[in-house]
Amino acid sequence: MLRIVGLTATAIAFSLGGSSARVASSSDGDVARSTMDVAALLTAARGAPPIICSLAARAVRNYGWGEGADAPVSPLSNVDPFRDRADRAPLPDADVDLLLESLGAADPCVRELSVRLVAGQRTPRVWSALTDRLHASDVATREVAALGLGISGAKSAEDALIATLRDAAPTVRANAAWALGRLSSGKALSSLVGMFRDDDERGRVAAVAATGHTDSTSAIPALSRALRTDPSPSVRRVAAWALGQHERSGVGPVLGETLGKESDPRVREMTAWAIGNTGSSEGAPARTEALPPYADAPLR
Repeated sequence: MLRIVGLTATAIAFSLGGSSARVASSSDGDVARSTMDVAALLTAARGAPPIICSLAARAVRNYGWGEGADAPVSPLSNVDPFRDRADRAPLPDADVDLLLESLGAADPCVRELSVRLVAGQRTPRVWSALTDRLHASDVATREVAALGLGISGAKSAEDALIATLRDAAPTVRANAAWALGRLSSGKALSSLVGMFRDDDERGRVAAVAATGHTDSTSAIPALSRALRTDPSPSVRRVAAWALGQHERSGVGPVLGETLGKESDPRVREMTAWAIGNTGSSEGAPARTEALPPYADAPLR
């Protein structure tokens, strides 16, 4: 078991170290990067069950290109149960029951695999079970329930997730905000903006990113304040990304001001991208110095 866990962990570490694109819903600047031990990875891979090997391989597949760009034939093509999402059959009820039960396991690896597998089922039964777990007594179960609802895109859980933004545990609040961003929940907008004052940086990052996914201009003043005043560079960077989603909405001045005053290079980089994405001429000369030579957002 330790060898299997090591295989998955080292593959994920390799993925984090080799890919620059990340979803704008986590503290991107704070992702821990681990040194890859290739020998340890290959040693752990020898004789591993195909299903475990498939899960580990997916962590490094295509260096971020995504499933659609994968080659038609690979060493695991004939045994990889995750290769074609469109043809993936629903899990038997007994397996779903086991996965739901395992959401409360003490082992974090078991919880991680369980939530990602069960959330992929996207059925009312799973949504209801995950929503119920938002009220569990232990923090770990509430965390994983919010994570699962975000992965599955459970619109039926929108109200429950909004209520969870007031959870006593900062990690649960952060996951709930992230899930609402995945749902592009306009209904949650005022509650998400309220989280911009959260004591926990992870919660503020998640709330600001989720607000950027709601496509609402009413949050622009709050996003501008976060960009100007939040003490965390990670929050300011995501705020710049969120403002960059509002093309031709008058956010150019605050972005231009930030580009001239911001001390953190990663925040300047994102601000420069946002200026270009909104079509604003504010800060255009400085933008050419701040933005590396690629067109995509540094944070997605």
